[in-house]
Amino acid sequence: MLSRVADSIYWMERYLERADNTARFIEVSINLSLDFQPEGNQWQSLVNASASNDLYLRTKSEYSSEDVIQFLTFDASNPNSILSCLSSARENARSVRDTFTEDLWEVVNSMYFLIIGNANNPAVLKEPQELIHTLKMKRMTFMGLLSNSMLLQEAYNHAYIGRYLERADMTSRILDVKYFTILPDYAKVGSAIDTIQWTALLESTDSLEMYIRLKGTISPTKVSDFLIFCPDFPRSVYFCLKMVQKSLHAISGVPVGKYKLNSEKRIGKICSSISYLSVKEVIEAGLHEFLDHIQIQIAKTAEAITSEYYTPCAKSNSKQSESYLVTHE
Repeated sequence: MLSRVADSIYWMERYLERADNTARFIEVSINLSLDFQPEGNQWQSLVNASASNDLYLRTKSEYSSEDVIQFLTFDASNPNSILSCLSSARENARSVRDTFTEDLWEVVNSMYFLIIGNANNPAVLKEPQELIHTLKMKRMTFMGLLSNSMLLQEAYNHAYIGRYLERADMTSRILDVKYFTILPDYAKVGSAIDTIQWTALLESTDSLEMYIRLKGTISPTKVSDFLIFCPDFPRSVYFCLKMVQKSLHAISGVPVGKYKLNSEKRIGKICSSISYLSVKEVIEAGLHEFLDHIQIQIAKTAEAITSEYYTPCAKSNSKQSESYLVTHE
């Protein structure tokens, strides 16, 4: 496969996944604000999680819900806004339309025009739930079509690498934000507000029902364990990284446990290190430090994949994502 084609497929999925997860970030804060009077830094935490705080403060002085929703959803100057991500995903999809079905292209196109069509709608800033729900449903439709209409060959695996690298990073970020930004007051741990916040977090990752089935009661330790280590849940950090590993080895033909390329070595080391850790060890050593380390390793793995598979065309697509991917470097 041409590196240009593989690069566009990879970034198409990264941008679509990022748009979807940004929508989930917004949704969790809306759900929290409906249940109790939000903390002053709740909306700021969303901007921090997207690594766009400096950009936000160039034009805004306060973190109101409407300003943050507008910035994260419709602001074309924000490279990590939903609009910017969908615009980039659409452009990448357009350049490789012959590699997937017409139905997939139509879904990407409809996601883009859904956001463009509501960009100047003030009612959406006040109540964006319906827009977010529609966007999430379209994203799920795209994933279903991708899994059921593409040949399970290189293009498919490059798409999966993009999807699950992005998802692993975003899951770690939303967990990090909850643990250290939304709830800084230790006195509130275990309170009704604390339970509501952790429930909202699980709902934002579509994991509440599966979590309850597996873990029962809600607690910070159990939620962290589930979202980091669960090998069977599609949004846990470990599951996502194992999927990246599987797809990388499917492309290279090298069996898992061995490596030919640096990207395979990096993803193997991350997966192995997580598999030998427990949530107790992570929390004792510092959950924030662990998640920060994971985000750095994900960014370095992405750089290795880019240099090995997508160079020299990588600069055109990676430039827009630098502010997000290498935040912790």
